[in-house]
Amino acid sequence: MTLVTLHHVEPAINAPRKTATTTSAFPAPTSIPLIKYGVVIDAGSSGSRIFVYRWETVADEEPLKIVKIFPSTPADEHRAVVEGGIQTKGASQATMDEYLTPLLLSAKEFLQSQDPPPRDVPIYLLATGGMRSLKTQDQGPILDFAHTVISSYSSTFHIGTRATTTRVITGELEGLYGWVALNYGRYASEPIVGLQEMGGASIQIAFRDVSGRIDDMTRVCLLSAPEGHSVYSATWDGFGADTMRGNLLQLLSNEAGLERWVIDNPCLPRGEVGKPFGNPPRWSVGTGDFAACLKITKRLLEMGSKVHEGIPSYPDIKPSTNHFLGVSNYWYTYQFFGNWGGYDLGRVYDRQRFEAAAAKYCSHTWGELDVKVDKYVEAKCFNAAWMLTLLHDHEHGFGLEMTKYETWRGLFRFPTTPVLASRSSWTMGAIALVARHGGLKFCPDDDEEMLALSYNTSTYGQSSPLVVPHIDVGVPPSTVPSVQEVEVPSSHVIASILNPIGSAPLVVNVALLVVLIVSMVVISYRRLYHSRPSAVPSVYNAILEEEMFDAEEQQVLFGGRPAFVRSGEVKIIPCA
Repeated sequence: MTLVTLHHVEPAINAPRKTATTTSAFPAPTSIPLIKYGVVIDAGSSGSRIFVYRWETVADEEPLKIVKIFPSTPADEHRAVVEGGIQTKGASQATMDEYLTPLLLSAKEFLQSQDPPPRDVPIYLLATGGMRSLKTQDQGPILDFAHTVISSYSSTFHIGTRATTTRVITGELEGLYGWVALNYGRYASEPIVGLQEMGGASIQIAFRDVSGRIDDMTRVCLLSAPEGHSVYSATWDGFGADTMRGNLLQLLSNEAGLERWVIDNPCLPRGEVGKPFGNPPRWSVGTGDFAACLKITKRLLEMGSKVHEGIPSYPDIKPSTNHFLGVSNYWYTYQFFGNWGGYDLGRVYDRQRFEAAAAKYCSHTWGELDVKVDKYVEAKCFNAAWMLTLLHDHEHGFGLEMTKYETWRGLFRFPTTPVLASRSSWTMGAIALVARHGGLKFCPDDDEEMLALSYNTSTYGQSSPLVVPHIDVGVPPSTVPSVQEVEVPSSHVIASILNPIGSAPLVVNVALLVVLIVSMVVISYRRLYHSRPSAVPSVYNAILEEEMFDAEEQQVLFGGRPAFVRSGEVKIIPCA
């Protein structure tokens, strides 16, 4: 059991100041604010991002207030990210130097623009899912190369040891840092918020528990409980949205059989042609059957639960934590369907309207949809179905009922304010620990290097792939076994026409493939240049008709500020 000592970092949103007595590992603050900086590189599975944080001490209160100051503009955003996971860049020192230098230069130039320019700024490179998928012995050289690059910037950054500052973190730590980011600086009278995060490869859940029935808890001391919260944090590798959608394609391929080139996909709008997958390539064509898509995601969750630790059930933890914040793909998916369901993105999660919006969009004919075409649009219907299954399935999911009362109370919501958005990143929680204890450790007297070495960060070999006979479908391994029987609609006319028949000559099959490609081009041209206005009613026309949430009546405690806005104040946030 680990003790984590944190002190007041930032007061709750618009909450009155209160006097609190805590102990600190640092000398009492003076009347002159002391400004400090810290840097975190989030080395994810698909790219790396760099963040610069600032905090200052204040004379008569707990000293810590953390603000992300870089990136802060669209131009900064472009400079603060590099594409491709760090796990793919470890072939040589030169490759790693080329990969990390743009990030380090952007942070260095920004820090040098401060008055006065800071020196000895602590910097951490923390790698997540992509690096966790490697063997431990394969992680080492990549981290060594990365640490060598970072060390060449010692004029600006404080360079710690490779083991402490350039390392892979477990999914559990990622969730714990995210929980700290949401809850640091809250008073005892304010709610403790649980975290739900859906990434591309994994999901994380972290929450406080007071039941004493859950093993493997981490003790975290915050202002709201100096004696410590018992925090549960867990990750489910292979349950992320991208990996599970790959499992869906494998599942549909198993059901369709080897002789079919084109398969029906209920998790796409009618007629939408998905990107080719597999070797030899296959295509999936939408049937627009969202109910069937929900059945398949439930089947995937059931099978995944047989080989993974079960997801905690909300009814069991309700006495301990009854507010949750959904981040990453939960929030991106809810944003996307807001224009299709007449729900207010500024309010809390509305399950009924979200599900209706997803079903409405996903049952449309693809050529009639007026929607921005990008690399994410193909995943929207599946992501909605997977989100609904994870959150609401009572047998294997989180088991949220989301009654009208629970919706009114704000049981589940999203980072809809700038402060909540800044707190929705686990890097903020990591910096809170660095700022408070002088290093990424839980207590002032912890040995940071021993703590870093105590975690097994490799998940290599822990996932078992779906088995598709004689076909490499080109998707990440998962925890879900092969499927023998799944109900999948098979009435799509185009799919039945384009599938090769028996032992048809090669020239016939090639001709059919040409027809498919031409069809895709025609559909794309029609959508890009002749798209029709959507027949979906405006988001303002159907917002919570009979049960309006009044801002004065709804004091859902996220920092003492009403968690809702009036319908006239709703602002549609563009999909990320």
